[in-house]
Amino acid sequence: MKKVLGGFIILVSLPLLAWSIYVEFVFLGEAKGKYNTVMTTAAEKYSASTADTEKRYKDKKETITKNYNKKVATLDGQIKITFEKQFKETEKTFDDAYISAVKLKEKMYEKVRTQMENSFNERVSKEREAAYSIHSGILGIIFLVIGIFCILRGRKKATNS
Repeated sequence: MKKVLGGFIILVSLPLLAWSIYVEFVFLGEAKGKYNTVMTTAAEKYSASTADTEKRYKDKKETITKNYNKKVATLDGQIKITFEKQFKETEKTFDDAYISAVKLKEKMYEKVRTQMENSFNERVSKEREAAYSIHSGILGIIFLVIGIFCILRGRKKATNS
């Protein structure tokens, strides 16, 4: 009788375990795959944007330097010294503005990435709760252990009789 009861309990545990495995590996696995694809695409776009920004910065700086060299060639004396001083200040301001813009862009990217990651993890947690996947998995394991225990006890009694 205990063998039959153990077999029945094991049969009850299988759908519970199957549901838990489906939710964790198939359903949430697909969601994680899509999330990783989106994050990879976003990272690639960010890298491309950063490279484009750096290229534009270097081009602009090169153009400014060329214009400066042309202008300095036409000047002489005190005006040249004053112009060089103003150019150095302008160049420093330009560089500082670029650096602060890059830092702000990186900060915003990290903030958005972190928010997306937190939102995704929160959504996964809600899906697990809604599907009772963790509960059904634990219950399935408990039923499986009880079923195996019942079968082993039934065999023990059968061999003792």
